[in-house]
Amino acid sequence: MKTMILFSIAMCVLPITTYFMSKAVIFEGIIGLPHQSSYFYAAISSIVVVHIILGLFIYVAFTEDSKPIAEFNKRD
Repeated sequence: MKTMILFSIAMCVLPITTYFMSKAVIFEGIIGLPHQSSYFYAAISSIVVVHIILGLFIYVAFTEDSKPIAEFNKRD
């Protein structure tokens, strides 16, 4: 459950942060693109971040240790 909450927060915060920070700092600030072009490239960068988060979630979900079924069937 902790993993799902962590990735849910990341899905809400990181793409929005990536969009605005890459638009203002990288594409308009450093590269000097006009507003219309910077919107497009910032959206692409936030989509890439979403895919990275989803890929990491799938990786963590598959590699997460789970208790064997036999432990759940034991009775004291």
